[in-house]
Amino acid sequence: MTDRMNLTNSLTDCFLKTNRCRRRRWMNQRIHRSQILEVRNFLAGNVLVSLSGADLVVTGDDASNQVDVVVDGGNIVVRGRENTTINGGTTAFVAATGSTTLTDDFFARLGSGDDVLFVEGISIRGRVFVAGQSGNDSVGFLDTDLTRFVGIVTGGGSDVVNLDGVQAQGGVAIHSGRNDDIVRVANSTISGNTLIAAGRHSDAVVLENTDVSRNLRIATAGGADHVVTSDSTVGGRFATVTGRGNDFVMLDNLSVARHARVKTQGQHDIAVIENASRFGSLKLLGGAGRDSVQVATDTVVGGRRRVRGQENNNVSEADREQGLNDPVSGALTLATAASDFFAALASSTTSNTLTVSASSAPSNAAIQSDGTLIASDSSFALQVATQPGATVSVDANGDGQFNEGTATADAGGTATLNLNLQQFATAQGRNDLTLSVQASNGTDAAVTDQLDVYLAEGTVVRFDTSLGSWDIALFDQDAPNTVAAFLQNLSRYDGSIIHRNVSDFIIQGGGFDVTGTTVQNVTSFPAPPNEFNAVTPPNSNLRGTLSTAQNSNINSFTGQWFINTIDNDATSPINNLDNVPHTVFGEVIGTGMTVVDAINNTPVFNISGLLTGTGASALTNVPLVNYTAGTIPTAANYITVNSVTRLTPVADVNTFNVFENSTAGTSVGTVTAAVTGSPVIYQFANSSQATQLNLHADDHLEGDLSAPVVVVEYLSLQCPHCADAHPLLEQLLTDNSGDVIVVRRHLPLDTATGGIFEHSFEAALAAEAAGRQGQFDAMVAQLFSRQSEWTNAVTSAAAQAVFEDIAVNTLGLNLTQFNADIADPVLTARINRDISDAAALGVTSTPTFFVNGTLTAATPTTNNIQTALQAQNPTFNLDRRSGALSVVNSNALDFELTPTFLLNITATGTNTVSVPATINVIDVFTM
Repeated sequence: MTDRMNLTNSLTDCFLKTNRCRRRRWMNQRIHRSQILEVRNFLAGNVLVSLSGADLVVTGDDASNQVDVVVDGGNIVVRGRENTTINGGTTAFVAATGSTTLTDDFFARLGSGDDVLFVEGISIRGRVFVAGQSGNDSVGFLDTDLTRFVGIVTGGGSDVVNLDGVQAQGGVAIHSGRNDDIVRVANSTISGNTLIAAGRHSDAVVLENTDVSRNLRIATAGGADHVVTSDSTVGGRFATVTGRGNDFVMLDNLSVARHARVKTQGQHDIAVIENASRFGSLKLLGGAGRDSVQVATDTVVGGRRRVRGQENNNVSEADREQGLNDPVSGALTLATAASDFFAALASSTTSNTLTVSASSAPSNAAIQSDGTLIASDSSFALQVATQPGATVSVDANGDGQFNEGTATADAGGTATLNLNLQQFATAQGRNDLTLSVQASNGTDAAVTDQLDVYLAEGTVVRFDTSLGSWDIALFDQDAPNTVAAFLQNLSRYDGSIIHRNVSDFIIQGGGFDVTGTTVQNVTSFPAPPNEFNAVTPPNSNLRGTLSTAQNSNINSFTGQWFINTIDNDATSPINNLDNVPHTVFGEVIGTGMTVVDAINNTPVFNISGLLTGTGASALTNVPLVNYTAGTIPTAANYITVNSVTRLTPVADVNTFNVFENSTAGTSVGTVTAAVTGSPVIYQFANSSQATQLNLHADDHLEGDLSAPVVVVEYLSLQCPHCADAHPLLEQLLTDNSGDVIVVRRHLPLDTATGGIFEHSFEAALAAEAAGRQGQFDAMVAQLFSRQSEWTNAVTSAAAQAVFEDIAVNTLGLNLTQFNADIADPVLTARINRDISDAAALGVTSTPTFFVNGTLTAATPTTNNIQTALQAQNPTFNLDRRSGALSVVNSNALDFELTPTFLLNITATGTNTVSVPATINVIDVFTM
C-alpha cells in the first residue's frame, strides 16, 4: 500500500506541474522523432506484475521492455514481447479470470529503458496512472473503456502517447517529457476535463475524431510544436497555448460549445482555422514574432471574435504542407506513424486473435452466405490467423477430436490447412459442417474458433426480399428436372410477392405480382415430372426445405414454391406433405431461416375482395407489414421478392440447362472465364483452324457478335482493290444479318517493307487512332472514300492533313487525342502483329479473305456464307464479347439423342484460357 501511495502522489504532483509548465522558458532543439516510431529489437529485461488487492501494478526494470495488457481466452493477461520476461519467466500473468474488466486501479511504472506499454480491448473501473522515465517510451491504449481519471506522464526521451478508440468517463491528463514527443488522441470519447501538456523541444499533438464533453487544454513549451485538431467537438472551453518556437496550429472542423482561445508566443507562428469550425466565442492571440493567421470564411463564431498580432492572413500551401505532412516534422505524418506502430502491435497479438476463414485460393470456391460459408468442392483450404509459431489443429468431422489437420503458423501468424470436407450430418441430405480450430503457442491455454461451412453438392440461389435474404442449396442430383425448370425461370420471380403464409406450416410465393389494385399471375413454365424421393436419399418436407406448390395432379409444378417452417413429413399428424407428394428440391442454409420465420410470424389478411385481376381470389392469407385492415395495401405493405439469383460455385459456373422445346434465340447462360485484360474475346475452339485466324481481344468486329460465320479480311487501306471490295462486304453484312461477322486486319504493303503503297501504314495508324475513340469502321469507310486524296499526297504531312480533316470535320474526333494515339507505339505494335499473322498464313496480297478459316479466292458472297452455314450447322451461338450462349438450332435439342452438349471455348484477354461449358438438355414432361 505504501508503494501505491508513493506512486499516486508522485504522479499527481507531475500533473499539477503541467499547469505551470507553459511558463518555463525552453530552447529550440532539433527534431529526431523517427526512432520512436520503429519496431525496436530490445535488449529485453524483466517486468514485475502483481495484484495489490484488486489493483494491477506493472513495474519495469532499467532495460528496454515491451508489455501487452490484453484479452486472451476470455482472461485479461499481461505478457511480454520481444523476449521481455514477466516475473522472471515466459508465462503470461493472468490479471482477471473469465473477465475483460479490471475492477480497480491500474498502475504502470516504466523503467529507464526504451519501453512499450500496449493496452487493448479491456475495461478499467479504477484510475489509470502510467509513468515513464528517461528512455524513448511508447504508450498506447486501443479500444479501452476507462471509468475514472487517466494520467500518463512520460520521461526525458522521445515519447509517443496514442489513445485510439478510448471511452474515458473521467478526466484525462497527458504530460510528455523533455524531448521530441508525439501525443495522438483519436476516435475517442472523453467525458471529463482533458489536459495535454508537451514539454520542451519540438512536439506534435493531434486530436482526431474525438469528443470531449467538458474542457480541453493543449499546452506546449519551447521548440517547433505542431498542434492539429480535426473532426472533433469540445463541450466546454478550448484553449491551446504554444511555446516560443516556430509553431503550427490547425483547427479543422472543430466544434467548441463555449470559448476557444489560441495563443502562440515567440517566433514565426502559423494558425489556421478551416472546414466549418464552430465556436461560442473565439480569441486568436499572436506573439512577438511574425505570425500568419488564416480563418476560413465558413467559420462560425457565435459570440465575440478577437484576433491580435496578425501579420498576414494568407498561409501558403508550402507552410500548410510542412505543418501537416512534412516527412520529418508534419503533425499528420507523425500521428499516422504512431497509429501504424500500435496497429502493428494489435495485429500481431498472441493467440487471442485466432480467426479462421476460407483461403483465398481459387480452388476453394467459397461464397459467404447467411452465417455460413458455401463450398462447392470437398477440397477446402482453411486459413487461420493466430500467433506466429503457434500450432493449429482442426476438427473437421464433428467428433470433438482435433485430428483432421495440423499446421504451424508462419512468421506472420498465418497457417493454412488443406482439408477434405466430408458430409457427416447426413439427415435429409444436409451438408452442414462446423470446422472447429484450436491454436496454442505452447505456453498459454489453447483457444478455439469455429467456421460453419455448407458443402454444396449443387446450385445455391439467393432469395432477396423486402424483409431480408436467405440462401437455398438446390438438390441438383436428386431433383434434376425440377431444379432445371426453376433455374431457367429465376427472373420471373422478380417483383413477385409472398402471397400465402400459414403460421407453423409454410410460406408460399412465386405466383403473383400486384400493381396497385391489380393482381397478375407470374408467368408459368412447362411442368417437370414429380421427383419426390423419400428413400434414396430421404428428401422429405422438413423444416427449411423448398418444395413445389401443386394441385391434386402431382405433375403440376409450374412455378409456385413454398418453404416448410416446421416438419411437414410423415411425423406430422396434420400436414404430411410427403404423402401427396410435393417434390423437395432445396433447403435453406446458414441462418436464413431467421428471415423465413420472421415472414411466418407476420400477420396475415384476406384482401381478395379488395383487388381485381386473375389472381385476386388466391390472396386470402397474405402476410402484410404495417397494414390497416380493410384498406388497399400499398407496395410497402407486401413482402416482395426483389430477386432470386444464382450464387454459382466456381465448379459449376459454366454448366447450363435448356429445355428440349426451347426456341431459337433462347438464352442459355453466360460463360465466365478467369482472364485479365479488357476487352475479352470468346470463341468456340477449333483445333483444325490456323492459330493466326483465332480472334484477338482487340480485333475490329463488324456485324452480329454471335454470328456463326466469321470472315477475316487482310487489307491495305491504300489498295484500290480493297476499296472496291469494301462496299461489297458491307452489302454482305446487310444481306446476311445475324449470320456473318467481318474481322478487318492490316497488311499495309508499304514501301518501307518492300511494298508498293507509300502511305498505307500511316493510314492504318489513323484508323487505329480513330478506333480508340470508337470510330474504326467509320474511319476505314472514309479512308476508302477519299483514297485518291491522301494516296496522291506528295509527303506524309500532306496525307496526315487529310487524315486529320476526316477525324475532326467528318467524324468529330478529338484531334489532340487522335494525334497522340497515332504516335503511340502500342498501335504500331498492333499493326505489326497483324502483319506477322498474315505472313504466317502465307498472305502476300490484298484483299485476302478467310471464311470460317478457309481461304477464299475472291470477295465472299452470300453463297459462301450459306455454304459455311450448312457445313457448320451449329446448335448454339456464342456472343464473342460477352460470352453469352443462346440456342440457334432448336431441332438439335433432343433429350433422348443428345442429353448433354460439351462445348470447348477459348477466352482471350491479356492471356488465353480454355473454358469448358456443359449444357444439359432437360426432357419436357407432357401431361
